[in-house]
Amino acid sequence: MHPRDPRQVYRQQQMDGAGTDRLLAQVYRHAIHACETGRRKVVVRALEELMGGLDLEKGDLALSLLRMYEYMLHQAREGDLDSVERNLRELLTAWEGALAAPSPSSSA
Repeated sequence: MHPRDPRQVYRQQQMDGAGTDRLLAQVYRHAIHACETGRRKVVVRALEELMGGLDLEKGDLALSLLRMYEYMLHQAREGDLDSVERNLRELLTAWEGALAAPSPSSSA
């Protein structure tokens, strides 16, 4: 058995304990970092993961996100990582804002 990279073990432990909301934010951050470092294949893979995680039966929001992810996937494949990064940052900001907002049931 080969010893595992301690960084990999740490990352895996973080992911194992994370909820869906945190995992989504992590994928966004990972894709943004890949855009910054010019790792197009990683960006494409992250976008494919985001697309695969959508529940299209949840309505218009999921469908809108799918279309946006498809557009960014096309941009990434064409090499326009700056545009993909901007879009991912906007989505991450919106997602983090939604998570920070009090839920409607907690205001009652």
